[in-house]
Amino acid sequence: MKSGLLLIILITGLCMATYGQQPADIYREPLKEVLTGIENRYNIKLQYSESLVKGLEVSYPTWRYRSDVEATLAGILMPLDLVFEKMGVDTYSVNRFVYYQRPVEEGRKHLEKLLTLYPVLSDWENRKTELRNCILIRIGLSPMPEKTPLNPVYTPVRKMQGYTVQNVGIETMPGVYLCGSLYRPARGKGPFPAVLCPHGHFSDPDTNKYGRYRPDQQYRCAMLAKMGAVVFSYEMFAYGESRLQVSEADHRTSLSLTIQTLNSIRVIDFLTSLPFVDSKRIGVTGESGGGTQSFLLTAIDDRITVSVPVVMVSSWFFGGCPCESGLPIHSCSEAGTNNAEIAAMA
Repeated sequence: MKSGLLLIILITGLCMATYGQQPADIYREPLKEVLTGIENRYNIKLQYSESLVKGLEVSYPTWRYRSDVEATLAGILMPLDLVFEKMGVDTYSVNRFVYYQRPVEEGRKHLEKLLTLYPVLSDWENRKTELRNCILIRIGLSPMPEKTPLNPVYTPVRKMQGYTVQNVGIETMPGVYLCGSLYRPARGKGPFPAVLCPHGHFSDPDTNKYGRYRPDQQYRCAMLAKMGAVVFSYEMFAYGESRLQVSEADHRTSLSLTIQTLNSIRVIDFLTSLPFVDSKRIGVTGESGGGTQSFLLTAIDDRITVSVPVVMVSSWFFGGCPCESGLPIHSCSEAGTNNAEIAAMA
């Protein structure tokens, strides 16, 4: 009888220890109340949206208070993936942590630190090799997938003033097609230089067109063709006609960075297979996400001889779309890297 009673007491004690209220539960407060308390305690003003703090709680909030208000804010906000920025005298804004953006000053310091790694040319060449290998690994292209037949599918040629254009689909991987527009000079037989034109995330407010069908994208490609270049303007992954095969939501995944870069490599394969293209004169230019593709492709594929990335060459901003910064390519090496250094690998 006594042993049975003792067993019940032990089991009850274990259950209470397992399911009882823990200190972290007792000392937990809504973030909004904590921020109000910080404002009153330090006599400051915090600016934030209600949606930002809704549903968030802080464990042991008063344990995180320090004599310095900024140290207190860091202790409260950082575990929640939130950051603060001083906006003026005794005023701070609270925002979500943005993994693809740093303070401009931090970008400058990072560039200065990187420059100390290669005081002479041979050091820079070694650095480029290190970065190229690391980028290929981080992006999921090492080893490189087998290059299978491209099996291009062409639409009829449209003759324009000074150039021609036709749509082309190439099979970059078995069963996976990349769609693009091939522009050619109207005169001459070549061989012509070729330019890859990956597009960015912009859209045209007047025509509601985006991607490779955006008017300014078409103007650029037509202009280059009239100047004597073969131009291939092609879709982002899960963008435009790519959505005939995959969901639009797939563009917002890290897979898009891998596929888009592989597609760009296969576009070079396609262009250099054309008899009217000079394989020793291959350029690339694009803006926004297309700018990222421009310098990233140049960094890993030596067949690019001219690279003109637009907008995205920055030491402190990496794009934000997973198709640009969805994989840890910027964490290559202990020193890390940034878009400016990658672009310098051209």
